[in-house]
Amino acid sequence: MDAGERFDLALDVARFDPSPAAVEAAVEAGRLATAPGSPDLVRHLSNLGGLLQTRFHQTGDLGHLRAAYAAVVTALVEDVDAEQEASLLNNGGMLRHTWFQHTRDRAVLHDAVALSRAAVETTTEGPSRSKYRRNLAVALSTAFTETGDLDVLREAVREARDSVADAEGDDEGRSEGLHFFAFLVRSRIQASGDTGGLSDAIDAERRAVDLTPPGSALKLDRLALLGYLLDDRYRLTGDRDDLAAIVDVRRALVAVTPMGHPRYGSHRSSFEKAARAWTALTGEREPDTTISPVDQAGVRSHHCVELVMKYRETHDPALLDRAVDEGRTALAETAPDHPHRPERLDVLASALAEQAERDNDHGLLARAVALHREAVATVPAGHPYESRYLGNLGVALSSQFYATGDLARLTEAVEVTRRAVATDRGTTGPATMLANLAALLHRRSTVTGELAVLTEAIAVGREAVRVGADTDAAHASHLTNLGAMLFALWSRTGRAEAIDECISLHEASVRATPDRHPRRPLALGNLGGALVQAHRRYGDLAALDRGISAYRAAVLATDPAGAEHAGYLANLGAALRQRYEDTTGTGPPDEEALAEAIDLGRRAAGSAAATAHQRASRLTDLARSLRPRFTRHGDRAALAEALAALREAAATTSSPTDDRVVAADLWGELAAEADDYTSAAEGFATAVHLLPQLAGRRVGQTDAQYLLGRFTDLAADAAACSLAVGDVDGALALLEVGRGVLAAQALDGRGDVSDLRDHSPELADRFTALSAEFESDTPHDRLLLADELAALTAEIRALPGMDRFLRPPLTADLVAQAHEGPVVLVNVSRYRCDAVILTPSGVLVQDLVDLTASGLRREVEAFRAALAVRGGREERLAAEDVVHDVLEWLWDVVTGPVLDRLGLVGGTDPLPRLWWAPVGLLGLLPLHAAGHLRAGGPTVLDRVVSSVTPTVRALGHARSRARRPGNPRMLVVAVPEVDGARNLPGARQEAAHLAERVPGCVVLAGAEATRERVLAGLRDSTWAHFACHGVSDPENPSGSRLVLVGSSLDVVDVSRLRLEEAEFAYLSACDTARGSERLTDEAIHPTSAFQIAGFGQVVGTLWEIHDALAPRLAEMVYGELLEGVPDAGRAAGAVHRTVRRVRGRYPGVPSLWAAYVHVGG
Repeated sequence: MDAGERFDLALDVARFDPSPAAVEAAVEAGRLATAPGSPDLVRHLSNLGGLLQTRFHQTGDLGHLRAAYAAVVTALVEDVDAEQEASLLNNGGMLRHTWFQHTRDRAVLHDAVALSRAAVETTTEGPSRSKYRRNLAVALSTAFTETGDLDVLREAVREARDSVADAEGDDEGRSEGLHFFAFLVRSRIQASGDTGGLSDAIDAERRAVDLTPPGSALKLDRLALLGYLLDDRYRLTGDRDDLAAIVDVRRALVAVTPMGHPRYGSHRSSFEKAARAWTALTGEREPDTTISPVDQAGVRSHHCVELVMKYRETHDPALLDRAVDEGRTALAETAPDHPHRPERLDVLASALAEQAERDNDHGLLARAVALHREAVATVPAGHPYESRYLGNLGVALSSQFYATGDLARLTEAVEVTRRAVATDRGTTGPATMLANLAALLHRRSTVTGELAVLTEAIAVGREAVRVGADTDAAHASHLTNLGAMLFALWSRTGRAEAIDECISLHEASVRATPDRHPRRPLALGNLGGALVQAHRRYGDLAALDRGISAYRAAVLATDPAGAEHAGYLANLGAALRQRYEDTTGTGPPDEEALAEAIDLGRRAAGSAAATAHQRASRLTDLARSLRPRFTRHGDRAALAEALAALREAAATTSSPTDDRVVAADLWGELAAEADDYTSAAEGFATAVHLLPQLAGRRVGQTDAQYLLGRFTDLAADAAACSLAVGDVDGALALLEVGRGVLAAQALDGRGDVSDLRDHSPELADRFTALSAEFESDTPHDRLLLADELAALTAEIRALPGMDRFLRPPLTADLVAQAHEGPVVLVNVSRYRCDAVILTPSGVLVQDLVDLTASGLRREVEAFRAALAVRGGREERLAAEDVVHDVLEWLWDVVTGPVLDRLGLVGGTDPLPRLWWAPVGLLGLLPLHAAGHLRAGGPTVLDRVVSSVTPTVRALGHARSRARRPGNPRMLVVAVPEVDGARNLPGARQEAAHLAERVPGCVVLAGAEATRERVLAGLRDSTWAHFACHGVSDPENPSGSRLVLVGSSLDVVDVSRLRLEEAEFAYLSACDTARGSERLTDEAIHPTSAFQIAGFGQVVGTLWEIHDALAPRLAEMVYGELLEGVPDAGRAAGAVHRTVRRVRGRYPGVPSLWAAYVHVGG
């Protein structure tokens, strides 16, 4: 089978199963079949273009549309006959028209018209020419809408008329052409006032109606247009026959409109109006002008809908009040078993929701939600309007979320709207329903920080744009919504293509939205936001000024009493503050911009219409604008106002947690700038205590990492300010709560529940099962699980003696961990640097006066650069000198002062134990190896046996693990060769040595070391040794991994394990204890993952290790562990003594031995 035949087969499959995977497979086959010189090239190119267009509609990726057009152009340069040429030209015109709808590029629209015109000119008479003329008329109509050129519209009318003549024998084509001709004539009359051709349009639409099959959804639109045309002529002529015809058409229109259709009420009202006009004109009521007896409750319900629509146009409160009265009366007059009761419940609920928004009445909104729920509960499954009622319930629930900040409402709104999309039968409009779902997913991602949810929102938003591209009047709003989601993606990931597409979409949306349209402020506001962010990325002041102009237009276009107005005021204020900041330092600062920003911030924060959900953000914006008044001009009143705003923002529980953390963090920072460390400590502490909630169980690991990464150094700053006011216990608590947040969550689910089981075995079982559910590969909705866990935790804490369940440890609990040796938390902050030292007798604080945050960063950068040197001998020796410099600096500013304070001077046997808990970037350096080795001076290795722990709590967890001296059940994993990486012959040596030394040792080497077998082996082992490549992922530390055969074992894989009998793990691989600079305090790396899984003692590495030396180091460590009765409890001393021995042999090359660390108890 050649490439062309394979393409034909793939094309048949894609036509039968147009799924994304099948279409993409056909596209790939088509690319192979369309290589230059391939047989049947033109046909294959044409088919490939069609498939690529389908892929565009599936993905929204303009690249597919561009490739489809390229395929058409390539085919056109081949040797084609007139029929093929016309078809290709027509396809090219349609593709360019679609491109224009998504980009609003007029040059592309010009191409679309030219290609469509050429298609018409190239073909002869017949159905194809009719279709090409209609497509040309569509392109010309779009060009008229864009330019207002009446000559273009007149040409469109001619082409639509001529398409009918070419469609002889094609009833569907004729009907479509006749209808479009009539539509265009009416458009021309409305644009020019020239009523010529009106009768031709009426005749054409009559024929279109006659040619439309009974039951077709098109019948409704065609009867409606015929009624409008007859109305137009009757107003001109007053002809009695036209009025009679209007009555007939309106009656027919009511007959084909379902009772639950949103236009049923207006169609019925139009018929009754026409019938009354007939009676007034003739004095008689003809039998054929009547319709079925009127359902008065139904009329009232439809009148309610019409009044709400008029209220939205006029904002006349009396209209909305009348609408609610009509809706209530209609429902009261409807029997409980009436088939239209669900519709009337839904109508009244929607009116009440409008009234609740107008009056900011949460009680009314709750009543609206209850009525929507009743409508959904009473509508029969499979009913045509089931989807609509579900969708309206989703909208009302989302309104409750915005009003109250209750995340459960948003979660339910998402799920309800998913059901609405799944049950949609075209009664609501698929684009509208998809757009609603996309907006709700976007909002959820904003609240929870879930990147996967944002990605889904974008995919659904693209589908809404695709589905509504030609048919949905709200297409411009779909463009706006998709642009907002891409803006969020850019804010999260920094992808340049996201902000560029975002701006293009918002510009297209603004062009497509009429000046007085209610969605225009949203389009302008989103464009303003995108332009301001583009300025921040590219430094383009013109973009910032365009953004400010867009925001000003949005402010002017909104009702000053509305919530949207307050939002645009805040955004405009933020943009003006940005302008002030940009002009400061480059010339005279724009003080007028700052003054206006402050005024706008106050108005936005003080607006009664601002939602509770936005309260913290608005107050923080105001504080940011006030800040320069204090920092640059010493305005204490501005400082007080800013701090009060931030304090209130941090306490606003109805606002998103990240907004509250931002506010509290800024509160601490601003108070510290004013030298008010009491207030600063309070602000920072408030922020720290919100971190577990911010990165809580509601979000997954990757999203939690992103959220915590936004607040690097927060815990350090909080502790520093607490120490500045003498609150040592508070500083210690903050360093525990604000660091290792994700590990603490994992440990919460693995702690000892024996006390709980004594009180309630049932609650203990529920807690254990629920904790395990969070760590499954596919947990159910995390928001619902998190709410369930919160409720369960509250229930457990209500038990006698269980009030401390899952609460942070008390100071006494932390101090108790120093019973085997001091635990030293080394805190580095921009405000001050200290060692907080836990000893059996209490907590000491050592002021590290020579350590600074900026100095630490310089040393870390120098250290990393030295480790990266790969030159000749001289270059490497020079790099080792830099490593020595850093180790000496560490002694001088950190470890020396600490050990001196503790009186640990060495000379004892055995040496005392000490645990380092470095904070921030200090965790990237080897504190255990610090010292003046070159000059024969003091070193940490000569004074104490060091271990490392991320937090004091993690140390307690490590010590609680099983430790049973005796022969271990040992797993050895050795991967000496793997594709794409250098060989590790030392891995074989390590495996062979352990296989010889440890009875019953299980060795998985080479091809046997698969992910599945390794995970199974870990579950059955008490000791584990890995000799393989290690990979550190600084952007996504949860992706840091040990490389296996054909796969890898990453942090998430390991940390999900619950190994009750695990004791000791030795990770003889590169970078296994190396954290991410952005998340150093979270200590996310393979070493910590093994500790979470249950290994109380772990040996890891801070950087790349030497393969030739690794086996010797491992042999020496195991030589001590396995001597006599094997005991993992000797691990710290074994590592210490091994590193000292290797140091003695290679004193000038610290990079060889200083990487090895012991983590655990």
